[in-house]
Amino acid sequence: MPVVFDVLHHSINPTNDDIKTILEKCSNTWKQEDGPMKLHYSDQSPTKQKGAHSDYVYIENFLEFYKIANNFDCDIMLETKDKDISAIKCINTVFPTKKSVMYDEWAKYKYVVMEKDYALYKKCSSIINSAEGNMFEFYKTIDYALSLSFNEGAIKTHFNTCGDTLRIEQQIKSL
Repeated sequence: MPVVFDVLHHSINPTNDDIKTILEKCSNTWKQEDGPMKLHYSDQSPTKQKGAHSDYVYIENFLEFYKIANNFDCDIMLETKDKDISAIKCINTVFPTKKSVMYDEWAKYKYVVMEKDYALYKKCSSIINSAEGNMFEFYKTIDYALSLSFNEGAIKTHFNTCGDTLRIEQQIKSL
């Protein structure tokens, strides 16, 4: 019977074996007719009980795992709340990405980043607009921004930029 390795479960109940050794052992249980080895990937949610999946993939953790898993014929299943968003994030970081894709990704995240920390908004914008457009640095900054609480000052800055100052101040007061 093929064994499916689960990163989150392993992090909760680790063995003495390193990930490479574990994947070698798991791959030995897979026959050709089973297809590629299946691996489950998720990070621990920082706000929920032990064993709860995170809302999204933390790109730095994923790439650390991917560097090892990529040496095997395997399919990595992402177990996150945001499903396709994390898959796109992983693909864009692992494979070369066109500038137009980078701009599309930034469009999805820029307002939430701005509402968390305006300095991080400017950093992400700078990364995307740079010649190299480092997606790893971009997503790592996004991950950090998403881990922050909403910042009332940043929210005011955001809506001042958009011209909706009065409306947002009323919404903030009602919180």
